[in-house]
This record gives sequence, structure tokens and C-alpha cells, in this order.
Amino acid sequence: MDLLKNRSCENKNIVVSIICNTFNHSKYLKRALDSFLNQEVYFDVEILIHDDCSNDCTISIIEEYSKRYPNIIKPIYEKENQYSKGVDILLIQSKRINGKYVALCEGDDYWCDNRKLVNQVEMLEKTNNKMCVHKVAKCDSLTGKQIGSIPDLKLFTGTICKNEFLSIIVDKYSFQTSSYLLDAVEFRKMYSCNIKFIQLMPTGDESIMLYFASISDIDYIDKTMSVYSYLNKGSWSTKFLNYTNIQVGKHKKRCYLAYKEYDKFTHKKYHHILKRRIHDNKWASLYLSKRYISLFFYDPKGVLSMIKNHFKKEKHE
Repeated sequence: MDLLKNRSCENKNIVVSIICNTFNHSKYLKRALDSFLNQEVYFDVEILIHDDCSNDCTISIIEEYSKRYPNIIKPIYEKENQYSKGVDILLIQSKRINGKYVALCEGDDYWCDNRKLVNQVEMLEKTNNKMCVHKVAKCDSLTGKQIGSIPDLKLFTGTICKNEFLSIIVDKYSFQTSSYLLDAVEFRKMYSCNIKFIQLMPTGDESIMLYFASISDIDYIDKTMSVYSYLNKGSWSTKFLNYTNIQVGKHKKRCYLAYKEYDKFTHKKYHHILKRRIHDNKWASLYLSKRYISLFFYDPKGVLSMIKNHFKKEKHE
């Protein structure tokens, strides 16, 4: 077992491709890269960094590390921000993978267990499932203090069947991106087959969880092996908190359409699990977009119940 940074990795022997997407992550990136390079492994790993035209010191940090570890760190530097153009960065990254497995970690998150990759690879090799996730510490990006765990429910190490996994993820956000280890063949297929629900879904991690749950049971390790920097400046979660109601309504509409397409993609096999999420997303999209007449015709009982509860609340106040 060696530290990754001490190995001389070759493309033909890569077992894990780490995908790390960065944008203005200079404050956090060294921590992330060191957490990759300090993995204790007995196999070769590559780190595929995609920088989306950062305007801080992120690029200089990537250049520093890639010069020190040229056989491990393989960067792409965009001259124009691709995310703002609607380009799926994971599609770009999926075309560069040489490994049998794919691990994901954004540049502002990091891994806190040096045997994370070994633990996950060995579990997938044992079960032949296509995805492995684990517990993640949710930390305040300013203070570094842990404010929770993802998932925040009691699960035991082992395999989660498709139905149970879907029930968990459609209820709330339960598995964070830095915990994903994925079958590389399926990951490439996911981004090369023009699957409609993936194109519609506004969040890449949700697409990944839904896709892999459609093809395999999911392995889970009940051990904290990575850290999620919550509400980091410039992160998607921070941007979402600042969305107007109209913007949130558009987001919910895309989620509604994506879940409808996923229901078709899975031949309605999981409709009993998905129907509540489909309904809630459509309801929210109509309400937040102020399409009240459409909302009434869609769900008259729900609208009347909401009005009734509103007047009850006013009466008590």
C-alpha cells in the first residue's frame, strides 16, 4: 500500500479516475488535492481537473500540483466559463476517463479518510454493484465546524436495494457528491446516450443517483470519509438560496419534467415511489410562477386546502 503521490501511474493501469471540477476554489483546493494524493492505494489513480475559467489563484495552484505530479494530475483550463453557457462539465470530464471507476469531488470539498478509495473499490469488487456511497460530514464553509451529516438517517454498511435507495433520494438530498464511486463504463454511457431526464435535470448529482439506481443496487459504507463545505461562496447551494421565487419556480419545473422523463425511462417501474415528487415539483413550479389558475385546475383540492389553512392561521393570530 502506497500513498498515491508516491506512485508512478500509467494510463493503461488506472483503476480510479478522480473527477475534480473547480471554479474560484483557491481557498480550498490545496486541501482537496492533498486529500486525493494522500490516499493509501495499491492501484493507479488519475486526477482529472477541469477549471471553468477561474479568476482567482485556482489555476496557479493546479499548475503547481500538476508540475509536481504530471502522471497523476491532468488538468483542463477553459478560456471561457462553460457552466454559464449551459455546458455540462461532467460530459466534458466523462470523455477523459481511463479508470475502471470514477470518484467525484468538487474543489471546495475534500476526503478525510486516507483509505476511502480502497474501501469503496473493494466493496464494489465484492458486490459487482455499480455505485458506492458513504457518510459525509456537512461543515460550515466559514467556520469549518460540522453542522450535520449526509445522510442524516440511520443506515448500516451494506447494499441498499434500488427501491429503498430511490425512496430515500426522492424524499430529500441524502448522498453527497464527494462520496460517489461509480462504474466508469456506466458513467460514460450516462453522458453519451442523450438521455432526456439527464439533460433536463438542473442538478448533476441527482441525475447520477437516479441513473445508477435504475441499473443497480447501491452499496453504502456507514463511515464518514469526506467533508462537504456547505454554503461556500459561489457554490450552487449558495446561489439557490438567493434565487427569486420565479427562478425557483423555473428550477422546480425542470425537476418536474426531468422526473416525468425518468418515470418513462424506467417504464414506470418506480412510479409508486416517484409520483409524490412529480406532484410536488409541478405544484411548486405553478405556485412560485404565480400560475394560480393553472394550479387550481391541476389540484383544486390542494388549493382549497391551502386557502382554508391560511384563513385558519389568520384567525388564530
